[in-house]
Amino acid sequence: MLVASRSSSRPVLALALSAGRRAAHSAAASSAPILATSLASSTAPGPCALTELQWRGLLHAHTSSFEGLAATLRSPNRACLYAGFDPTADSLHAGNLLVLMGMLHFHRAGHQVIALVGGATGQVGDPSGRQTERSMLAVNTVASNAAGSPTSSPKPVTVVNNLDWYAPMNVLEFVRDVGQHFRMTTMLGKESVKSRLQPQSTSASGTEPAGMSFTEFTYQLFQAYDYYQLHERNQCRLQLGGSDQWGNITAGCDLIRKVTGKEAHGVTMPLVTTSTGEKFGKSMGNAVWMDAAKTTPFEWYQFFLRSEDSQAERYLRYYTFLSLDEITDIARRHAEAPNKRIAQTALADQVTLLVHGREGLAEAHRSTKLLYHRGGSGSGSPNSTNSNEVQATDSSNSPFELTSAEVAALLSAQTPSINVSRSELGQLLLIDALVRLGLTPSKSEAKKLIRNGGVSVNSVKSVNERDVLGENHALKDSNATLLRVGKRAHGLVLWEAAAI
Repeated sequence: MLVASRSSSRPVLALALSAGRRAAHSAAASSAPILATSLASSTAPGPCALTELQWRGLLHAHTSSFEGLAATLRSPNRACLYAGFDPTADSLHAGNLLVLMGMLHFHRAGHQVIALVGGATGQVGDPSGRQTERSMLAVNTVASNAAGSPTSSPKPVTVVNNLDWYAPMNVLEFVRDVGQHFRMTTMLGKESVKSRLQPQSTSASGTEPAGMSFTEFTYQLFQAYDYYQLHERNQCRLQLGGSDQWGNITAGCDLIRKVTGKEAHGVTMPLVTTSTGEKFGKSMGNAVWMDAAKTTPFEWYQFFLRSEDSQAERYLRYYTFLSLDEITDIARRHAEAPNKRIAQTALADQVTLLVHGREGLAEAHRSTKLLYHRGGSGSGSPNSTNSNEVQATDSSNSPFELTSAEVAALLSAQTPSINVSRSELGQLLLIDALVRLGLTPSKSEAKKLIRNGGVSVNSVKSVNERDVLGENHALKDSNATLLRVGKRAHGLVLWEAAAI
């Protein structure tokens, strides 16, 4: 029979900020991100979480009627819900943030929230939403990714690891006690399985299905059993996940009903996609990490600042706690002056503050001002105000100035940099600097970019492919020269102090 074992708790920041060891050493993690402080806020009952998710466009599907589920959530004891995250990397990413936002909305409505780290299921691999088999991770890699544990944590949130109940269990117990409740017809009917059994590729002998290993086929049993365990241990009655998790979530609801005779619920949220329809995530190669050691606050800020107009208002609903009236007002002002990118700026500010705190947001603002506004002692045309050019709003109109310490602190950590000795003063060709910084793959490509006006030195376009960098190119009050290729690629030449 199914028997629950004792669970352990871990600080939620291990999950929310990195789901891995990096969070404990991240400078941004110490700046009290709202993602942490929001979870630690008052637990007084708030508005219905389902209604909140609905108007924000975050409610994709649910296992019972909206009214019935809302009534369950309004019960005097409040509901306990969970969402799971497999530690297949040492950080969560922007795609994961959407589910974390869902958890926050339920918490703010007064419900108990559990974050499940898949120390066991991360070793199996979830096939949901994939057309190919996941690369199998080493056991020690999964364990390392799941091991991060910063010292401070919001008390209302419990983080558990499903390895706690799988480690003591042997394969016979799992197959006998869990497997008996599942039918092959139902398992084969799950979308995550059916899609892999359909013809996907062409070979010499014709079309062949992509196929699925027995390992990934069993994943739905593991996720279902996780839900059962949390139902027994924590009276968890609701599971939250992305829309690609629907089959796994309903499998858990069915298992709980068969074993206990009680009803359990599931809610899914939409998957976040890019303007081209690609899913956010590491598997797609476009992950924007929540860990500042992998994606800096500046890069995180710029990612959201680059959102298309068609995405910005939707992301404001998804990724912020702004009210409907506030979002409507931002959208109206943005429509009146799209070139000011009001919606994108509000979005980038809110999401960076949420994840990286005030220090991280201030750092992103300083870096954006340096990299996308005129600087240094040179002269030339200001940056384009075309709506496609990513810029931060700066109402002060004050001249740009940064000390050498600020340049070194901001750019050395966020853009490629090279140290140049005194002997190279006045001899370093611009094309050589571009190649050494990795901004161009070759000298010929660097020359082509310069001829086409695609290279700037301290925000002034270079038109001579024979330009040499020297003392006159150093930013005011610093020993640095800022190079830019195109709109987003930057590099820093750090001159030996005695040479200036």
